[in-house]
Amino acid sequence: MKRFSSMLALRQSICMLVSLLLLSASCSKSDDYEYIDDTQQEKGKVTPRVTDASGKETLLTANSEMGVYVTNGDGDVTLLTLSVGTDGSIVLPPETEGKSMIAYLPFQEEWGDNALTETKQFTVKEDQSTVDDFNQSDLIIGTMNGVTRAAGSMTFTHMMAQVLIHIVDATGTNDFENCSVMLHDVKSSVNVRLSEQSVSTVGDVRDDIKMLTSSVSDYRLSVKAIVAPQEIEAGTRFIVFTNGGYSTRCSIPQIADMKSGMTYIVNMRLTKNGLEFVGSKINDWTEEEEDELTIYS
Repeated sequence: MKRFSSMLALRQSICMLVSLLLLSASCSKSDDYEYIDDTQQEKGKVTPRVTDASGKETLLTANSEMGVYVTNGDGDVTLLTLSVGTDGSIVLPPETEGKSMIAYLPFQEEWGDNALTETKQFTVKEDQSTVDDFNQSDLIIGTMNGVTRAAGSMTFTHMMAQVLIHIVDATGTNDFENCSVMLHDVKSSVNVRLSEQSVSTVGDVRDDIKMLTSSVSDYRLSVKAIVAPQEIEAGTRFIVFTNGGYSTRCSIPQIADMKSGMTYIVNMRLTKNGLEFVGSKINDWTEEEEDELTIYS
């Protein structure tokens, strides 16, 4: 009996020793174990914002891609492509530390790595009837100097011009669900100088631009599009309104001044005789789309 107790104690000791050895092996530093430093990840996180003339800020579109030119003052330029996260942020890699950056969206692969020394051309989409193609027409440029990779922000500016058209139904019978609007023969391209953060309109590039429906109801239709900065002479029939398959070209009785970084707003009314001009104004890019229009019968 005494011998049996000794053997049982020996077995228990061996089992305990094996358990300790296994535990030690599982905690060994030689194993493949990835340590994630949340502080370092947060350190390189930047939340870019687009600011309009009045200081209103909006976040970048999630999952969009930006081109980033990194310089250190000695002439060396590195081109990076960074993706915008679902929360509107980007993560700067360690090689940007202490350097300056000029960034832009949407990314243009054909611009290559020499866009800081050469003028490049940017053209809006002809069909902006989808949100994606509308966003792909919105050229924005931003800078960040002496990057520290500390959590912070990067400010971008709209370089193109936005056109917003409101149409209300004075007939009481129209169905705006079957309507669309197009800008006819407008300037659509700019020369871009990234190093100066500036653009100039290319005069001989013109397109018909299909507009995005931003809101629609039984009595009101709002559409928008992005174009090159330009002035359109009074009386020019540049608005094409299609209603149930029938299209008419409309004009406004004043100069349409489409400025870089601003929204040119046109208010119109649909009557039994067609579209009538109500008024226009120039406002910030982030202009609210709920302007009240008086409906006359």
